[in-house]
Amino acid sequence: MKAAAEKAARNDTRSLSSLIEKVLTDHLKAEGYLGGTATSTLGNEPHLAKR
Repeated sequence: MKAAAEKAARNDTRSLSSLIEKVLTDHLKAEGYLGGTATSTLGNEPHLAKR
């Protein structure tokens, strides 16, 4: 899995950490834990948001 993720990151011109952050952010937005833009932070306690 790590090799595939590293390849995906390279193909997207990202570091592995950057790819993981993007994928996690996209998932949290899709599930309603984050609103707004990709620059939103987790400091607003999104886990307490109503779904």
